[in-house]
Amino acid sequence: MKTLAWGEYKMLRKSYFSSKHRIKTVAEQVDFLRLTFPGLGFANVKIAERKLPSDAMGLLALPRYEKIAPTYGKAMGKVLMLISAERKLELANLSLEKLGPQYLRQIPLTALMFQKINESQEGFDILLVPFGLGYGGWGNAYNVQESMDENEFCLDPFSVGIMSLTHPVEPDYLRDDFWINCAGCESSPDGNGEFNYTPFFRFERDYFYNRVGFDVMPKIFGIGGSTYAIGFLPNSA
Repeated sequence: MKTLAWGEYKMLRKSYFSSKHRIKTVAEQVDFLRLTFPGLGFANVKIAERKLPSDAMGLLALPRYEKIAPTYGKAMGKVLMLISAERKLELANLSLEKLGPQYLRQIPLTALMFQKINESQEGFDILLVPFGLGYGGWGNAYNVQESMDENEFCLDPFSVGIMSLTHPVEPDYLRDDFWINCAGCESSPDGNGEFNYTPFFRFERDYFYNRVGFDVMPKIFGIGGSTYAIGFLPNSA
C-alpha cells in the first residue's frame, strides 16, 4: 500500500467481519448465489486453493452481472431490491431508475481489472475475487484510487451489494452505523455527464431500525472512519 496525501491507508482486519461474523467459504457463497439467482452456474473452485494476495481478507464470490440482468444498472437494481427485502433500503440522490450508464459507471482501473478477472475465469458464471476492507483515514476517493498497488483496485457497488447479501452481518463492532465507499464506480446523479460523485453504502442498526442506505458523495470529500472495499487480482496457480 502506498501512503495517501491525507493519511495512511490501512487494511482492516476487524471491521465488517469478526469472529462472530466470519467470511463465508466459497462453497457457502456459491450455494447462496445459485439459490438467489436461479439458473446461475458455478465458480472455478480451484482458485480457492491458491494463496491469497497480501492484505486480502478472503475470496468474494460475485456473479457476472450479465448473468442476472441485461445491463449493469439493471443488475444493480436487482441487488438493491434483494437488500430491501431484508432491511429498509433508503435511496437519496440515486433511485432504481437512476442506475444506467448515464448515472453510474465503473472507473477505468476497476473496469480493466474486472476484464482481466473475467477472462481468466472464462466459462464460469461466478467470479472469485480476493478482497479486503481498508480504512483511508480522511482520504477521499481520488486519494484511495491513487494509492492502489498494481494488483489492487477499488470495488464497485454491485460487488459490495453482493457482499452484503452473502454476508448479512450487523454493524455492531464499534457503533451503530458502518460506511463502505465504493470508489470503483463514479456517479453523475443528474445524468449530466459530470461524474464527480462516489457511491457508498451505509449500514445502520439500533433498537428501532435496521436499514441500509445507498447514496453518493462528492469525490473530493473524505469522511473520517469510512471504509473502502478493495479487490485484488487472484494469484496465478
